[in-house]
Amino acid sequence: MRIAKDEVEVEEVQSKFSVLNFLFLFVLIVVMAGSYFVYSQIYNKHVNSNLTQWVVDVLPIPAGSVNGDAFFYKEVFAFDSLAVLEGEVEDSFGTAIDAIVRQKLIEQFADELNVSVDTVSVDQDQWTQYGWTQDQYEDYVLIPLALAGAVDEAIYSSLAHQQSVIGELEHVVSLFESGITFDDLAVQYSEIASGQFGGDAGYVCIDDLDEEMKGVWMREVDQISEVIELEDRFVVAAAYDLVESEDTEACTQIGWQKIVLYKNTLSDLLADYKDSAVIKIYGQ
Repeated sequence: MRIAKDEVEVEEVQSKFSVLNFLFLFVLIVVMAGSYFVYSQIYNKHVNSNLTQWVVDVLPIPAGSVNGDAFFYKEVFAFDSLAVLEGEVEDSFGTAIDAIVRQKLIEQFADELNVSVDTVSVDQDQWTQYGWTQDQYEDYVLIPLALAGAVDEAIYSSLAHQQSVIGELEHVVSLFESGITFDDLAVQYSEIASGQFGGDAGYVCIDDLDEEMKGVWMREVDQISEVIELEDRFVVAAAYDLVESEDTEACTQIGWQKIVLYKNTLSDLLADYKDSAVIKIYGQ
């Protein structure tokens, strides 16, 4: 009887192991099938379907990183859907990757400049046209647009981010002082139309000058100014003529010329920043 009981216990143990083996094998098959699905449909083919969107909503599947800041396929597929809805594109996935890399770089600029934005309320029809929730529309459209605008404004007022423009105009001043004519420098460097005419800005009364430019009036003829900052540009200028009127009611005028370089914008800096960034795209 003891032998029979032992045999029954052995059979029960074997049965339990069989069940566990089956469960383990089943889980392994599911994991392998899921891994193959993720690799094939998401990493390899970049299929943006209802099923893959559900998968990336449930699982945080990494798509890449920008300077160590990871981004996920949930974000990529959202930008991919937006690219398709906004118009015909040959490579909506590539467009989505470019968009999210740009967004990550903007976020890093925002951190560097200590810039943040608040959400903006919108009408429901603005997000339902994309088949999104309000939170999705804010995350993928409103906040990125608002943040880009805020960073652009911060870059305008950041001398550190304008140093390349300032340095170029300081170089222009040094070239003028070395003997190169203002006319030639304007043709080569100025970014406005008058540059092709030696930077000639015509004759003007002092009251007609921008407040920041009135220092030009105080200089001698043919003496170049320091670098002057205006709202969206930097300027160096020089007076080439002084006309004093005998009419007491008429103003004294100067003939003046200027070289203008526009300030760096977010788009300008992003191009250089992207070239030096460490960008990794998984599955490529």
